[in-house]
Amino acid sequence: MEIFKPNININFVGRINLWIGISIVTVIISISSLVYHKGLNPGIDFAGGTLVEVHFNNNNASINDVRDAISAVGLATSGIQQSGEGNVLIKTELSESGKISDRIKSALNDKFGKGSFRIERVEMVGPATGADLRLKAQTALLFSIIGMIIYISYRFQNRITIPIISVALVTWFLSTVNWIPVTTLCIISLVATLAACIWFDLRQAFGSIIALIHDVIVAVGALSLTGREFSLTTLAAILTIIGYSMNDTIVVYDRIRENLNKRKDIPLGELINRSINETLSRTILTSGLTLLTIVALYIYGGPVINDFSFALLVGIVTGTYSSIYVASSTLVIWDRIAGSSKKNKKK
Repeated sequence: MEIFKPNININFVGRINLWIGISIVTVIISISSLVYHKGLNPGIDFAGGTLVEVHFNNNNASINDVRDAISAVGLATSGIQQSGEGNVLIKTELSESGKISDRIKSALNDKFGKGSFRIERVEMVGPATGADLRLKAQTALLFSIIGMIIYISYRFQNRITIPIISVALVTWFLSTVNWIPVTTLCIISLVATLAACIWFDLRQAFGSIIALIHDVIVAVGALSLTGREFSLTTLAAILTIIGYSMNDTIVVYDRIRENLNKRKDIPLGELINRSINETLSRTILTSGLTLLTIVALYIYGGPVINDFSFALLVGIVTGTYSSIYVASSTLVIWDRIAGSSKKNKKK
């Protein structure tokens, strides 16, 4: 099935400076929000606290009424939201589950009357558990990056598989050293891999990693800008974005590489345009169907998975954009720099 005609010719590379500018501005805004503005809003999974789910028998409690009742007894909440028919989730920053549950029950009795509700469940995450989950989440991100790096090195050019795997193994070894933060190790592994790609002239692997970094930063930045909760479910969305973004980029790059082998007489910009146009139907169909599912999940999935579906929504849109514009722009810029270097050497 094809959405676009086989001979379609959209000039994607023609406005490369515009797409680069949009990407740079978006990344800067995302990083600024993470560093200087709101930062990430950690959920109970990472920050610790207590989650209490309350079911109201007559479904007559609004979020504002529940918030007023909780505030009246001096409880600081990190979030109150609907969860299904007549259910409300109350999240507090305190982690004494028994006392918190009793205080919430007392507050709701005063506001709505006895027998009008029941406590469905109480979940508590202590500070130590939250810290442990943060470490495990960062480690999961690190190993997903290492796995993707090894896959990229094998996928695009076998001759650098050994040095790239060496970088991955060194990073894994450093992860066992307690005094090096895992976040720092993620940055080290990415920088080392990008340096290896430059050294071995592996431009497609370099472009794939740049597109991957772009997508993750924008998705996490969107969570920060909107003040959404960063929990284990949103981390799962970020890990999904990493895989989806990489797969989308590889499809485009495979066609570019295939056309490079067939038509070496065509200028690179024209060849990239042709390759993107040839894979455009596949890209739009795959991304479009995925987006339909995620939009349905976002609208009808309820507040419990709303942050998860939002992160996926941003990630899929950004991943589709980057596979067409960011990844291809990286190849064009690399070619320009390489061409300028050759001219300077001849002089």
